Amino acid sequence: MTKLLSLILFSCMLALGAMAQTGFTKYILYVNISPDPANMYVHKNLMYLTAQSAPYVQVLLAGDGTSFVKRNNAASVGTGFFPYLQILGGKGDSLIMLVFDRPTNHAVEGVYAYNLKNDTMYLLHGHSGLSGWPILLSENNKVYYWGKTLTDFVIYQHNITTGATDTFCHLPPDILEVKMALVNGKYYVSQKHRTTTSFFCDIYTVDVANRKLSSAPLPNSYNDVNISGLAAIYNDLYYVGYTTAYGTELYRYSGSGPATRLTDINTNVNIDGGNSLNSPFNLAVYDNRLYFGAGDGTTTLSLYEYYPAANATTLIYKTPNKYVKFNPIDFYVYHNRLFMFAKEYQSNVHQPYIYDRTDTPQRLIRMQTVTAPNTYTQRYYTEYKNDLWFTASDSAQNLQLWRYNDSALGPPPQAVREIVAPVRASVYPNPATADAILSLDLKQALKFSVQLTDIGGHVLYTKAVQAYNAGKQLLVLPTGSYPAGMYIYTLKDETGSLLHSGRLVKE
Repeated sequence: MTKLLSLILFSCMLALGAMAQTGFTKYILYVNISPDPANMYVHKNLMYLTAQSAPYVQVLLAGDGTSFVKRNNAASVGTGFFPYLQILGGKGDSLIMLVFDRPTNHAVEGVYAYNLKNDTMYLLHGHSGLSGWPILLSENNKVYYWGKTLTDFVIYQHNITTGATDTFCHLPPDILEVKMALVNGKYYVSQKHRTTTSFFCDIYTVDVANRKLSSAPLPNSYNDVNISGLAAIYNDLYYVGYTTAYGTELYRYSGSGPATRLTDINTNVNIDGGNSLNSPFNLAVYDNRLYFGAGDGTTTLSLYEYYPAANATTLIYKTPNKYVKFNPIDFYVYHNRLFMFAKEYQSNVHQPYIYDRTDTPQRLIRMQTVTAPNTYTQRYYTEYKNDLWFTASDSAQNLQLWRYNDSALGPPPQAVREIVAPVRASVYPNPATADAILSLDLKQALKFSVQLTDIGGHVLYTKAVQAYNAGKQLLVLPTGSYPAGMYIYTLKDETGSLLHSGRLVKE
């Protein structure tokens, strides 16, 4: 725990905004550019999440619910820039992590065991060409994720217990997005392809023995709008499918034979209310019922329920204004209630709602600064110490970590301990036409090196480790002779740990 509470060496700052009357607490992780999604995982009574600390650099944060500190993993993955991290699981004193999207050093992509005692990472299985946010499914201590080899796209299976990684299934070329589900012993893959002229989506079963998809897609699973979500109730698979006669509707598949169309919300009107791309066909199971967003041509995107026991579809809630999409997304079942994000009024901002089947969905708080889903901010959820934690971002593209507790109102939560970055840095002019000035504000005396690389990771300039006093410091970056383009500057202490990283544009 001493190491956990040690000095933080990265350019983030954690702040607290407490709203006890609603049960919410907000932590803001300030970053330099638009944040990438944060992946969260609870292991040994601590919560771990990945977040961006500098342009294209992710770090691992650990917290006990009141403060979060950085673990020094970024420098342990080898050379090169742009590490992206996702936590696959935990085993003993290690986190099992996926490292990917490293264009300057694909050789270090793969599955690693990160030892929490000595802050070192050990390669378990190497990959090359992983991209996106690839985790698809976790079951029985196995994690499935997808990526690209030198020849094709594949789904991998990693066994947390044994440390083994195998190719689970080969995918077709030109895959853009993948979802996966395990229903009644069968694996299903929902995928989005790209052709030379358009997109198309369909769903297949997995031929596990031959490590490939079935020869034909599921009935009526084709559509040309969005990849379908997958859900299971009573050993049946539910998905969004399409026919010319009925448009995009909800279907049930029992593992063989034809699929059953369950809804007829409006002929030739897509279940997301049109051809808009802002609803990724979210499906959520709550109390043995299926919930999803749909539109009937007059209500736009509203919240619907399908109840298998009665074979009935019910409109649960629509906004009073027919021109405003309620657009429920990012569902999560928390304390036997359905948590979701949805729009209200004319705002393009999604707000948190909760639904318990006794009333209409209730908005919990107005989060004025949370960006809409069309900024491609993906929300992650985890439950920790009886609270629901989730991520969002504000209009300034700062990553926010929110905590929600639905228990009785109580005293305001204790303020989180502020994490102060030892280095604040900026470059001017930026863009630069000649040499640039690196302006530093040091909170304490430090020893560090300065390095400048191009976007490909080639080192162009290095200033050796040197001692600097606390306060303002000005350093020259010799970019005058460099060609136009983007460059990355990094500051590292005498142990090689990252202090700060930023971008510089040369015109």
